[in-house]
Amino acid sequence: FWVTKKEYFIIVRLKLDESTCGESESAADILALVQRDFLPNNVTDIEERLQRYRIISREMLLCHFESLFKYYESIEELNEWSFEDDALYAFVQDYFDLKNKPNSKTK
Repeated sequence: FWVTKKEYFIIVRLKLDESTCGESESAADILALVQRDFLPNNVTDIEERLQRYRIISREMLLCHFESLFKYYESIEELNEWSFEDDALYAFVQDYFDLKNKPNSKTK
């Protein structure tokens, strides 16, 4: 999650499993972007600001997860995936919790 004066970005970096796919280099790209003008800027406390960034990141990722995890019904099916960031793993858990709720939009 990157913050500039005008935007919030989520940058994703991927690298193929070299034991399966051979030698490879990592690639990075912008996954999501939101202009700061679209969000309230009256948060001053650092804890509130960090919580706000977490909420923004989560919301930006949920729409991406709909296509990424379209063919998975639970997080347990991702047992061979690795998540190097606890926040990202929590967002994936949130996605599957929402997906498995009755009347969910992600179904």
